[in-house]
Amino acid sequence: DVFFLRPDAFAYDDPRPVRAWTAEIEPLLGAARAVLAPSDYLAGLARRTFPGLAIDVVPNGIETGTPGEAVARSAFLERRPEHVVAVLGAIGTHKGADLLPALPPQLEGSGIGIVVVGYLGQQIYPGWNEATGAFVHGPYEPGRTAALLRAYGAGLVLFPNLVPESFSYALSEAWAAGYPVLPGPH
Repeated sequence: DVFFLRPDAFAYDDPRPVRAWTAEIEPLLGAARAVLAPSDYLAGLARRTFPGLAIDVVPNGIETGTPGEAVARSAFLERRPEHVVAVLGAIGTHKGADLLPALPPQLEGSGIGIVVVGYLGQQIYPGWNEATGAFVHGPYEPGRTAALLRAYGAGLVLFPNLVPESFSYALSEAWAAGYPVLPGPH
């Protein structure tokens, strides 16, 4: 991720490097046989931070399908909203979990509901999360993303990230499944 910029990178939405930190890790990177980044974005950020450092991009791969169907959990189907927006993956604070509680008042009367295909940092088990108004599916196999999004009736996948990501498996899975994505600022 972006920890080469600052030791507290997940606590800030500003990816500017902390020079004392980068000066401390620069010798380690300079002595490495190879420095790899999973995306052009991250490689560019590292090149600007460490001028002259050779960085190769090696994209991550994703699983795009597992045979079989997926089923939405019955507790969701009992209260299924008219329109479904999915939040995909393991959603901790740096991935926008703290923004989700602000959504229910904004969505009131719209018929739009949120399903977390994955889990929240504060809730791994399946069920409704009253603080966020979202239904949490729980952990899933990445190759089943498309089937789960279809089973829940998602029309859009939301990524409320607060900090930049080096590579997002969940975003790649949503795109591979053919879903439109609404990204956060990073």
